[in-house]
Amino acid sequence: MGIKIVSENKPNQLLEVIKREYSWLNILLITTSILSLALCGQLWQQKQFETMHWALPCALVLLSVFIFAIGSFAFFKDAFLQICNISWPSLKQILFKTLQVIFFTLFLILFVHAIDSYVIGKLTQFCVKIKNLLSK
Repeated sequence: MGIKIVSENKPNQLLEVIKREYSWLNILLITTSILSLALCGQLWQQKQFETMHWALPCALVLLSVFIFAIGSFAFFKDAFLQICNISWPSLKQILFKTLQVIFFTLFLILFVHAIDSYVIGKLTQFCVKIKNLLSK
């Protein structure tokens, strides 16, 4: 009895939507701007900008942001039109959910702090005592 392995090459649905909806120029502009911002970040991190005149780094960053804005306009245009179709919750629901998230976050912080302070702290102290006893 044999097992037959079937390998299907499913087309990438996201890539198909991008090809159909947006031009390659927009994708190229966004990719170029992201890569140039990454290059500016690397130069900044390596302190290469300090040896240059201050206008060059500012110009590179502004050019990258400008190219990103032009390239991303086509993507955001459709998104902003769809925002009008969203049925937003009431202010009361928004505030209630926000308070729930804040209280849950505070509870989680206190829980992690308690575990770290008491359980792990006591366990560490116990291990140090055992180590000191064994080293004598």
